[in-house]
Amino acid sequence: MKSWNILIGLCLGLLAVIAALDFFLPDPKSEMAPGVRRKQMTEIQLETKDAKEALSADTAYVSSQLWVESAGQIGPAVLSEVKSVAAGQGLTLKSFRPQRTTVEGRIERFPFLASVEGSFPNLINFIANLEAPGTRIGVTLVQCSALDGDQTNVAASVAIVAIRDTEAKPSVAVKETTTDKTEEPIRREKKGA
Repeated sequence: MKSWNILIGLCLGLLAVIAALDFFLPDPKSEMAPGVRRKQMTEIQLETKDAKEALSADTAYVSSQLWVESAGQIGPAVLSEVKSVAAGQGLTLKSFRPQRTTVEGRIERFPFLASVEGSFPNLINFIANLEAPGTRIGVTLVQCSALDGDQTNVAASVAIVAIRDTEAKPSVAVKETTTDKTEEPIRREKKGA
């Protein structure tokens, strides 16, 4: 029986030593070699730099799609663009109506509803040209139906939106106006152009 007691005592002593070592010695996986840590830091710094560059490019693109002109200038400018694109596609612009504007934070949405008539392929091209980069116009909805008694043309209602950055500072532009065709132009400084 003495031998069993000695064996149990040795096992308990060994268990106590293992527990003490486990408690006081750090986990070998938690400590990284300095080279591995430097490599990971370099990778993280490169990823951060790439993410900042991507964010900068995306911010520049979004800014290029936002209107900075005053609220009173956006409607006529969008109407002019829609007329131009519709005429270029051989469509007839039947109506153009502004809808209620909404403000969400620093973004102001200017929705419009345009009704056009013409061929279906021209309508598809019209929509694509409205949303082309640089137009600053987005199409949010298209409802299309065949014209009564006409198998080649369609009538469509196209919901359009222009988005304005309310915190952007519009540049000051000079606009020339005349009161009579024979007079010299009067130069007026117009804010918010």
